[in-house]
Amino acid sequence: MYKKWSKKEIKYLKELYVIKGLSQTEICPFFNKIYDRTCESIWIKIKRLKLFHTKEQTRLIKSRLNSGYKNGMFGKTSMMKGLTKDNSVLMRDKSVKLSKTRKKMYKEGRLPDMGGTKNPMFGKKPWCFGLTKETNESLKSIGEKSSINAKNRWNNKTEEEKKKTIVRLNAAMIQTRKPTKIEITMKSFLDENGIKTKKNYTINNFLVDFYLIDYNFVIECDGDYWHANPKFFNYNKLTNPQIKNIERDNRKNKMLLKENIPFLRFWEYDINRNFESIKNIIIETLSNKKVGISPDFKADHG
Repeated sequence: MYKKWSKKEIKYLKELYVIKGLSQTEICPFFNKIYDRTCESIWIKIKRLKLFHTKEQTRLIKSRLNSGYKNGMFGKTSMMKGLTKDNSVLMRDKSVKLSKTRKKMYKEGRLPDMGGTKNPMFGKKPWCFGLTKETNESLKSIGEKSSINAKNRWNNKTEEEKKKTIVRLNAAMIQTRKPTKIEITMKSFLDENGIKTKKNYTINNFLVDFYLIDYNFVIECDGDYWHANPKFFNYNKLTNPQIKNIERDNRKNKMLLKENIPFLRFWEYDINRNFESIKNIIIETLSNKKVGISPDFKADHG
């Protein structure tokens, strides 16, 4: 039999649902004790009165009802625990499928454009603005964990996967990297002399500045700062990027020598101030097909 709601009941319901922000599940016990109302009747009344929670109240309700031991996964282990795109074919396939789906949805206009002023972070400063891993412990910890995870992911890859990753990263870098002034100068000289080249050519996972197709020859143009020209930089006082570049240059040298590919390296300083001599060195070297590297580079950087 239908039991009419009193004004007192309705006022109490509004207080619990609208003001205190309790859910229908949380309200039920109160009404069952005081007014003998079923959960179904309470829910119907809430709908008829058109009562709503604010976004913040909804967020808090979800947090209360799904946190700790109330969470359906409390004490359980996910079947995906420990799996990543790098060690699981299933996760990798899911990631690829999700990426394709989202791209398709974006093209069809089913995903919102979040660029520019539409980005929720537009005009706002991130929490880490102005902080570095040297000045903030959180950033330092995040950086260390990220570095360890990245190394573990790399070590878990097969040689074939590593090779594919390097090729992909090289291709991405080539697309975004603008040629430097010294590379433009070198390219103009080679083109004027009818020397066919491939710019940013990949040899055994290494990118070379210029690969001379008809000569099986490599020319490298080294910036004074990034490759630490010994005319200006003391090897014992170099930055980490400079040291890493030198180490990579040495590995590249060894690789080219092993592959029996002759090469020359030229400093930015020499290209800008003594390019006529460099032209003669290149022409003479190519005509004699000499194998080796720039003597001053070998002497200064081992």
